[in-house]
Amino acid sequence: MYKLNSDVAIDSANDTVGVGIAIRDYKGCVMATSHYRIITNYNPKVAKTVAIFKGIQLACDTGLVPFEVESDVAVVVGFVNDMRCHDSGVGLGN
Repeated sequence: MYKLNSDVAIDSANDTVGVGIAIRDYKGCVMATSHYRIITNYNPKVAKTVAIFKGIQLACDTGLVPFEVESDVAVVVGFVNDMRCHDSGVGLGN
């Protein structure tokens, strides 16, 4: 099982969000990282949700599955980590 961590830095003065992603293995070794700069004025919850989504894309693109999401946006993390989300029709499946 891999751990997906993501976070954001918001520069509201310049309408910019920086996204950082790291995926680690069970030993804590970094397996993949990525970063993005997004021109937007997202609020913190939306920005962190976008970061999680970008992390999921990275995990799938690199084959680092299965994974568990770690973030401080509890509602999104609970949804992604809940095995029932694959039956929800929301479209987070592979």
